Amino acid sequence: LIFSTPRAMAADAVVVLKSDVYLSDNVVTVGDVFENAGEHANHVLAPAPDAGDTLVLGYNDLKRIAGAFNYTWQGSAADNIVLQRAVSEVDKSDIARLVEDAVRQDLGNADRVEIAMDTVLPRVIMNGLDDPALEVTSVKTDTIDGSFDVTVAASNENGARKTVDMSGRFYRVTDIPVLASNIQRGDVIRERDIKMTSVRQDQITQDIVLSRDDLIGMAPRRTLTTDRPVRLTDLERPQIVKKGETITMVLKNGPMTLTAKGKALDNGSMGDTIRVLNESSKRTVDAQVTGTQRAEIELDVNRI
Repeated sequence: LIFSTPRAMAADAVVVLKSDVYLSDNVVTVGDVFENAGEHANHVLAPAPDAGDTLVLGYNDLKRIAGAFNYTWQGSAADNIVLQRAVSEVDKSDIARLVEDAVRQDLGNADRVEIAMDTVLPRVIMNGLDDPALEVTSVKTDTIDGSFDVTVAASNENGARKTVDMSGRFYRVTDIPVLASNIQRGDVIRERDIKMTSVRQDQITQDIVLSRDDLIGMAPRRTLTTDRPVRLTDLERPQIVKKGETITMVLKNGPMTLTAKGKALDNGSMGDTIRVLNESSKRTVDAQVTGTQRAEIELDVNRI
């Protein structure tokens, strides 16, 4: 402790040891240690500890201080007081939001970007009870490589100031259709099965489905899970004719149309050409799938 004995001693004053104290100033005073310190309450005893540190005054220290100021203090050998600096910590999320806003503003108030920090958000602790004020002092974005550098300054009521340099990358995003729930292989995808989600443009490859229309009416080649981009190679037209089932053959010969039963020898989607066995003639013909369990044949009826 660094203090000088006052020139004029006050009359005996009864003082009480304070509980553990948080210091808001840069120094420790008599009034920080004792209640009822009177005219010597602002007398400086020592520098305040740094942020995060503590200063412990034991019985002998306290007795010496009380004696120096002619105080009456009823203490015991077990008495002590813990003094620590009152500090405020900057919320890391506040720094992150400030950086993201600065990058978007520098890009022309772009809201269709995703921000990724390369720098780990630091812990910023400052002396004082009030929350530090934050401001962006510089921002630089590079639209060629998608990088950014932002400097954030934190200052408190005592004029102290700390700066934080943040860097990272930004990515343009776009909306693509994805499945709202898992769809099993062979199930037909309906409009109600689709929702839109935002993805980074650098993650979109040429085979990714970009339009709802490219999904509606299609069927997965395998089970597809929700919220994941769908590839064109994951899809096929739904098979509305199954191999081995009995279907209706529509036989066209000029203006005349006949129907007959046949057995599908292949699976088929709308518009596919499949082989069909005429159950009456036992002949195999090619037919174009035109509907569920239905195929059309345009040829001479005498050939079937």
